[in-house]
Amino acid sequence: MKKLVALCSLLIASIIANANFGIKRDNFFLKSHTVLFKNKLEKNKLKIFLKLDDFDAKNGNSAATPTMDYLLSKKIKAAIGFIAIRCDESALSVYAPYLNAKNNKGEQLFEVWHHGLDHINPEFDGKNYDYQKAHFEQADKLMKDLFRLQMHSFGAPFNHNDATTNTVISENPNYKITMFNKPAADSQSGILNLENRVNMEIATGKPDYEAFVKNYNSKKGSYTDYMVLQGHPKFWKAEELNQFIKVIDFLISEGCEFDLPYNYYQSINSKTTKPKQTQKITFDALSVKKINDLDFDPKAKASSGLKVLYNSSNSTVATILDGKIHIVGAGTTVITTSQMGDTKFNSADYISQTLKVD
Repeated sequence: MKKLVALCSLLIASIIANANFGIKRDNFFLKSHTVLFKNKLEKNKLKIFLKLDDFDAKNGNSAATPTMDYLLSKKIKAAIGFIAIRCDESALSVYAPYLNAKNNKGEQLFEVWHHGLDHINPEFDGKNYDYQKAHFEQADKLMKDLFRLQMHSFGAPFNHNDATTNTVISENPNYKITMFNKPAADSQSGILNLENRVNMEIATGKPDYEAFVKNYNSKKGSYTDYMVLQGHPKFWKAEELNQFIKVIDFLISEGCEFDLPYNYYQSINSKTTKPKQTQKITFDALSVKKINDLDFDPKAKASSGLKVLYNSSNSTVATILDGKIHIVGAGTTVITTSQMGDTKFNSADYISQTLKVD
């Protein structure tokens, strides 16, 4: 009898233990799958690329700055395409604060992309190889000289390109992204073409919130990875900007994630993209100069040890000659330092100082 009682006790204890294990196991299963489901939701956020066209900057002014100010205030990422010959030496001082901007994660907010040399239609459609090659490379060089950066993405003026365009792009190893290219480059080229266009403008320079929402809802079932929204901020007045703001608010409410073309390319090619080190520039305040003062080197330095370059926003006051600041006349100018990086270092944030010449 005692043996039977002991055996029953062991059996009951085993049942209870297994029941508790089952509860724990089920709880673990539930928790683990909840985490997996949550992670899946986070990974599957719809990415939004703001493809903003026709940027320019001359004489210290740019019509697109109200839009840039809004995006900066909301820390919204956007890709901005410049028409190269519509920029002058003042462009860097205008856009440096935006190009330096980061979000709360330390991620770059704005990407500059290649939007052609002169934007004369058709610049990259039906033109011969030599013409397209010259325009592509001249624009690349001019933007590099003005902004001290390397572009990686391309969008043709009027979204018109041909097979020759793709050949030209593929010959420059710095370019990894095209937007709305038709035809797109061959998959073997390694160039990613972003399509999935969802119109937010009903005509060039005319954003329309209600029209966009209809377009968005009609496409969200098929465009599940990303959408590309094209806009022309230089043409936007107060009402157009307000329509754009409503579009952004809607996308935020939808839980969308704003991204940059080249950043997206790097994220899906992380195994082949080597991380680079950061670098910083040290650039002290400038003392007041006289008109007859000799050329001088402000001795700005990059933590990488790479050479720092200078830019003057007002060529009537000062220019850059052989890497030094050359006084031209009385007035004020903004001197901006830059270091665009190399295979080991990312580009440094721009640092600017005001130079006064009496």
